Amino acid sequence: MPFNDNAEAILAALNHSDFKKKFGHYQIKDWEKQIFSSQSFENVLLSEIAKTVLGIRHSSKKFPPLVEEPFVMMPPPEKLNAAQSSSSVTANVKKQISNPYKRIVDLCGGFGIDAYYMQEGKDLVHIEPSLLVHETAKFNFRNNSNVACLHSTAEEYWKTHHFEKGDLFYADPSRVNDKQQRVSVLENYLPDVSGLPKMCHENKIGLLFKLSPMLDIELLKAQWREFAFDVHLVVVNNELKDLLLHFGLDSMEQIFVHHIVDGNDTVFDVKGSLFSIHNCTEPRFVYDPNPAFKKLRVNGFLAGKFALTEANGFLVSEDYKEGFPGKVFEITETIELDKTTKKRLLKARLSVVSRHPNLNSQTIEKRYKLVPDTFNFLLCFERNEKATMFLAKRKY
Repeated sequence: MPFNDNAEAILAALNHSDFKKKFGHYQIKDWEKQIFSSQSFENVLLSEIAKTVLGIRHSSKKFPPLVEEPFVMMPPPEKLNAAQSSSSVTANVKKQISNPYKRIVDLCGGFGIDAYYMQEGKDLVHIEPSLLVHETAKFNFRNNSNVACLHSTAEEYWKTHHFEKGDLFYADPSRVNDKQQRVSVLENYLPDVSGLPKMCHENKIGLLFKLSPMLDIELLKAQWREFAFDVHLVVVNNELKDLLLHFGLDSMEQIFVHHIVDGNDTVFDVKGSLFSIHNCTEPRFVYDPNPAFKKLRVNGFLAGKFALTEANGFLVSEDYKEGFPGKVFEITETIELDKTTKKRLLKARLSVVSRHPNLNSQTIEKRYKLVPDTFNFLLCFERNEKATMFLAKRKY
């Protein structure tokens, strides 16, 4: 491997009983000190072992099931860009989408997190232009005869290789250009995948994109209006992680939200007409949709599905609704805005969620010098042309 020429020897050292006795108690700070060590263990430089251990530990929070495998190698931290890498949780969503396909071509392979999950029970081609990352993935997939790792650019591959109906192209293009600048326009991603929908449509093969969740879905629909695709928004613990576009042969332009909490995926099909809105006169519970539903602007859908009432960006009810995809607050008190309000709220431990058009969360926090809290909240929205505030506790 480029960052060490003896991956098998490092693997053997890591699993050696004497190594575990001597270094098993080492923490990250201990291994960082060994980066420049000239010592060896079983003819392997301790500095190379340290780099590998640090790479694995650096990755452990993002994809623990993968790094728990005894054969997995990761590049050292300074070479490991895990920011755009999929987590094991989000990779499982892509596995579900790719299940119907016979073969998968991962055009932007990276460290192979998505490939690791999608390759089960089918053939997979892993394409990676970086030699360092390619060799890492090649080593990790050395026992998977169904995975072919190619050191190539995506453009070289789709121009020179034959593909068949039943294949799926998967592309997670880099949002950093060759000058290491973050880009926001799809055409500036590396590689430029904007022409792939047309090529895949003409060759009758599937296409799955992983794109920045910040992209405007309506603009993407306009850009590829000739082609049908399904949208999958993946939310993990109330944070929008992935925007996936699936150009399948039977795509029906559906929109799915995957609301994942503690590894459990609840899928909402939000395409279609909005439901009727229920009336709530005395709200007791306040619901703040997860980022995917906010992006889609489908509060009416949630109101109908959970029998809620819309209230200036929030949804409210008199009784608690199980399974809501987002934050849920229980109102404990209504705050009247008068001369005593500032005295009462000053320096209180409260996080703020505001939907008032002229009074944002930062303004309220600054005005009352509030200290953010995990469970206690101040909710603000406009009602009858006046600011209404509630004290509330986070229920979910």
